[in-house]
Amino acid sequence: MEPRGEKARSVAEQIGRREIAPVYCLHGEDDYRREDALAQLINALLTEGARDLNLEQIRPEEAGTGSILGGARTYPFLSTHRVILIRGAEALSREQQEEVLAYLNDPPPTTCLVLSAARLDLRTRLAAAI
Repeated sequence: MEPRGEKARSVAEQIGRREIAPVYCLHGEDDYRREDALAQLINALLTEGARDLNLEQIRPEEAGTGSILGGARTYPFLSTHRVILIRGAEALSREQQEEVLAYLNDPPPTTCLVLSAARLDLRTRLAAAI
């Protein structure tokens, strides 16, 4: 079993080496650590001025009937990356989970998808794929 914070350190190490993965799942009930890791990712990928154009925050329950990842395949504007953040990923519907699973097969290199959840059922196909 890994010591607490091991995953957060590995994210920080990846950022330090500029080895950013195309998908991250930040989960756990410690909001501070989750938000800290998220801030590190966003700061590494987006400058302050590029955030308005390249950071998309989604809440599954507010996504409506359209695609939850509609902007994920859009090229970044005045930046090298886009960040798609799904807050409350534990609330993803089955259809939304299937959309994310399909996305994981071929994520664009210019987008970093981040799923953030306080509690995530690790038995799901989505959790296994991530």
